[in-house]
Amino acid sequence: MKKRMLIIIAAALGVALLAMTLLLVVPLLARTSAENDHETTTEYTTTEEDTTAVPVDSDQLVWRVAPTLEVEGIIHCSCDMFVVDDNTWRNTVDPITGAIISNSHGGHGGGGGMWVFDPIEEMLGNSFFGEGYDFGHGMHPIDNFAASLQAALYDYFSRNEWSDSSARAHDWTLHAVETSNRRMVVQLVDSTLRDDREWDDGGWSLRPEARQERFVIIENRRPISPWFDAITGSAGGELFAAANGDAWQFINHRGVPLFPAQFEHIVLIDSETAFVRHNGRYGILDILATAQHV
Repeated sequence: MKKRMLIIIAAALGVALLAMTLLLVVPLLARTSAENDHETTTEYTTTEEDTTAVPVDSDQLVWRVAPTLEVEGIIHCSCDMFVVDDNTWRNTVDPITGAIISNSHGGHGGGGGMWVFDPIEEMLGNSFFGEGYDFGHGMHPIDNFAASLQAALYDYFSRNEWSDSSARAHDWTLHAVETSNRRMVVQLVDSTLRDDREWDDGGWSLRPEARQERFVIIENRRPISPWFDAITGSAGGELFAAANGDAWQFINHRGVPLFPAQFEHIVLIDSETAFVRHNGRYGILDILATAQHV
C-alpha cells in the first residue's frame, strides 16, 4: 500500500514539474518568434561560379553592387571604359565595385562604329566617327557582300598608290568581310539617302536622316531577332540588352527575354553582370543569378 502511494506521489510531482516548465518556456518561445517576425533580414544567394553571397532585394533582383549610384547615365566607351555620361566624359565607373573614379578618362564619348542595315534594298555597311555621317566603304548587297566590298577596295587601289591609308583600308576590308558573317547588332538605315561627297578611301556616306532609331540582331547577314528601339551587345555574343520605349530588358540572340523584369537603362559589363538603373539609381546586377532566382 505504501509503495503504491509513493508511486502516485512521484507521478504527481512529475506532472507538476512538467506543467511549470511549459509555463516558463512557452511564453519565451512565443516572444522570440515575435521578435524574429519583426526583425528586418536580408536574403542571400550564391552562384556556382561565385561563392560570394549577394543580396536579393524585394523585387527578387540579385545585386553584386546595390543600386545607390545617382548619375544621369553610364556609357561603354570605345576605349572599353565605363564612363559617366555627363557631357564631360572625364569620370569612369569601376565595373566591379561601382565606385566613381574622378578624372580617369580622356574626355571622348561614345562607342565605335555601328553596322547599318537596309532590309528593303538588302544592303549592309559600317559607320564610323565623322560629323554625324555614316561613311567608310559604303554599303554593299547582302547576298554578294564580300565580293562587292573587295571590288570596291581593288577599285580604290587601282586609282591610288599604296600608302598607310590604303593599308588601313585593306585591313578594314578583311575585318569587315569576317565580321559580316558573325552575329551582331545593326541599325536600320535608308541606303538611298546618300551624301554627294566622296571620300579619299573610295567610300561613300549616308545623309544624317538616313539613320533610323531601330535595331535588330543579324547572323550571316540575316535578321534573327525582332526589331527594337535600342540593342547593345558584343558581336558573336549570346546576351544582349534591348529597349522598346523606356523599358530595357535582357534578351538572348533571338530577342527572347531572360526574365520579365524591366529596367530604366542597361549597360552590359560582361556575360554575367551589367550596370542597371533601377528606381533612378545604378547598381551592378548579377544577371545569371537573377535569372535563376526569379
